[in-house]
Amino acid sequence: MYFTMREMVSGFANQRRLAVLATVVVILTMLGPFGTYEAMPPGRRSLFWSLIVLGISVPMHIAMCQCLVADMFRDWPRPRCIALGSAIAAVPGAFIVFLVCALLWPRHMTLEAYALTYVQVAVMGSAIGLVQYMQGSFDTVTPRPDSRRTPAEHHPSEPVAFHRRLTPDTGTDILSLTMQDHYVQVSTTRGVQMVLIRLSDAIAELEGVDGMQVHRSHWIALPHAVRMERKDGKDRVILSDGRDLPVSRTYAKALRKRLEARG
Repeated sequence: MYFTMREMVSGFANQRRLAVLATVVVILTMLGPFGTYEAMPPGRRSLFWSLIVLGISVPMHIAMCQCLVADMFRDWPRPRCIALGSAIAAVPGAFIVFLVCALLWPRHMTLEAYALTYVQVAVMGSAIGLVQYMQGSFDTVTPRPDSRRTPAEHHPSEPVAFHRRLTPDTGTDILSLTMQDHYVQVSTTRGVQMVLIRLSDAIAELEGVDGMQVHRSHWIALPHAVRMERKDGKDRVILSDGRDLPVSRTYAKALRKRLEARG
């Protein structure tokens, strides 16, 4: 597994993702598709669709996360990864539908009914996945704002493991890594990319690159570190693109020595 269960739950409990799921539950409760409007009163129908949506969304989230970050699928277009994850998750998803139906809407279940339910779950999962995972959640490259200086590129002499996670548009000349929830924001001389990985794991994969962690949430490439400054009584490091990042006391002395040794 690429991530711990804690990270999976953290990713699933994203506010935007929960808002999408809540909206889906409300719409399904109001419309009552597949005969649920006639078969159930509003309260029971709301419980029914809440259990269905939540039960399906968990395996969908796990499967799509794995497909989007797996090395074997890195060259695949994002929609294809989402569709594959949905197809995989629809297997337990359809079974969850059967369990909820047995509890709240007993019907005669057959193998044909399971196959139809599988297709419905896979299609609906893909549609919702395209809304949730296409915009900025995984490996999304954002051009560097014009207001920033464009730093000169420093090409690493040897590629390292982490470089394989970056798209060609992003390039491999990394300026900094910043932890954001369960993602890492990778800033390069060409843009910004979000990667689903722990900061500690990203730093481990950057072994061999001239850089260091300067804060519990930040790592910088030393060739792009211009100088250290004190702002509002706190240390900051100025990068070659004009940004400044916080430097914690734990790392301030070591960073200062590295910059002084560079001359």
